[in-house]
Amino acid sequence: MNSGTTNSNADEVPETDRHGLLEFYQMLRVMAELHERKSHDYASDEDPCGNYHFAGKLSAMFTDPDDMGFMGRIAEKIYRLSNLQISGKTPLNETAEDTERDICVITVLWMADRRARRKRALAAEIQAAKQKAEQQMRNIEEKNAIRLDPASLGRLALDNATDTLASTEPLQRHNREHRTNKR
Repeated sequence: MNSGTTNSNADEVPETDRHGLLEFYQMLRVMAELHERKSHDYASDEDPCGNYHFAGKLSAMFTDPDDMGFMGRIAEKIYRLSNLQISGKTPLNETAEDTERDICVITVLWMADRRARRKRALAAEIQAAKQKAEQQMRNIEEKNAIRLDPASLGRLALDNATDTLASTEPLQRHNREHRTNKR
């Protein structure tokens, strides 16, 4: 501090008496104000980081980092609703209904992301089956010194893709049974 005095409370030090960039201290003040508003809605005085702890615990239920990310966001929103309800606080940011909508939006985004990941995985399996079939064709051609027609190559690729998809049948059957049992 330029004034030469020691002050234990940084809030009482005028921004003009601080070392360094004035804008830095102004930005910190804006962030502190935002933190105050957000903390009011998302956390309690007893556990100021409770929303993060809760999100971490729910995220740990998943092994895929993508799923963990979505679950963490949903968990923070659920914790916010719980905090507002238990404390009886009036939200300072978005309404409780906005938070409920956020949960729905994040859930649908998560569903779309999971669907896209499954499609990419299936496409990769099909591509691998196709490459395996092409390699088998080359091996057959080299071994027998013959050239197989494209239709034979297509049948071999289809057989490999069918084998790949058949290996997922037990999981698909389990999912169908699980959905049926829920009804």
